[in-house]
Amino acid sequence: MFTRYVLPALAVLSFSFAIVQMSKSQQKPPPVSPPIDPGKSPFSRQVAGAGIVEPESENIIIGTHVPGIVKAVHVQVNDRVSAGDPLFDLADADDRLPPVGFVQGDIRAARRVAEAIKAAGGVVIYHAGEHSLPHLAIGADHFDLINVGEGIDLAEVKAALGEKVGLAGNAPPPKLMNCPSLDEVAAETARIVAAGKPGGAYVFNTGEGIPRQVRPEVVATMIETARASGRYS
Repeated sequence: MFTRYVLPALAVLSFSFAIVQMSKSQQKPPPVSPPIDPGKSPFSRQVAGAGIVEPESENIIIGTHVPGIVKAVHVQVNDRVSAGDPLFDLADADDRLPPVGFVQGDIRAARRVAEAIKAAGGVVIYHAGEHSLPHLAIGADHFDLINVGEGIDLAEVKAALGEKVGLAGNAPPPKLMNCPSLDEVAAETARIVAAGKPGGAYVFNTGEGIPRQVRPEVVATMIETARASGRYS
């Protein structure tokens, strides 16, 4: 009886169950709304493509002839500007941290690091781009070489601090990099080297990086002129 009735019945039930399960697995799930609606283009016609959007002239690096703190910004992202439009303002000299605050704040941590480096036999270069003589004088008491910013006469700094500390920099990157002629690049480089050369202990540099769009011949002229002007007879 078991073989004649029960086994066929179990076979029929198993087959029916398999058919039901296969039917359910092939059904499409109901559509689910996204938690956030995807963005929609406001334009009636569109063009799609994969890649990187760049300006025709590549990225334009903005700089100033003197270092400083930005106190106001006059533009926002995607604003259209024209030549001569103000982009930002730098803090005036009166807005700078006074020498007393400079000693108590910024220079304190740098001085501790400098003392440790000197104790280990190293040479300390302070690359801050200062253009205030009182601030530079404070740095001269703690470092072996300090970078002079572009907003001060290097000859003045040399006369005041040249016997205490080595000097570097003072070459204005935007002015040198954007000179229309190589003769102007050579003249400006020679002028800076002549101011820092007396007595030695001067390193010519731009104080900042060189943007990739700068013509190679400009950099080559700076190097050749600095080498020629920096020789001692």
